[in-house]
Amino acid sequence: MKKFLLINCLWLISILGYAQNVTNIGFVEVDPTVNQGPHKHPTLLPSASYDSQNLYIWSPYTIDLLQVIIRDEDNDIIYSNVCMPLVQGMTTFALPSTVCTDKYSIELIYGEHHLIGYF
Repeated sequence: MKKFLLINCLWLISILGYAQNVTNIGFVEVDPTVNQGPHKHPTLLPSASYDSQNLYIWSPYTIDLLQVIIRDEDNDIIYSNVCMPLVQGMTTFALPSTVCTDKYSIELIYGEHHLIGYF
């Protein structure tokens, strides 16, 4: 029994050692006039996170037309993608290696919303 527990503990530790870190990106509304006023709960907005090669966008609802723009430090567009539709849940975008090294900010544009987040 001790051998079984030891093997399972070592197996779990080895799996955790290979796990990748995923970093969350906080978004800010560009237009402060949108969604003003008291709310009973915070507005549900899409969120994004990334790891070394992928960008993950989570949406609490379906978005008909979402434009994803990634810019470098000089404000030049290095990645642009239009997703139609972005379904509810998690969507993964594989990023080219040049984008992964030069990324500085991300913009999500849909409807009247324009969200900006920084890496």
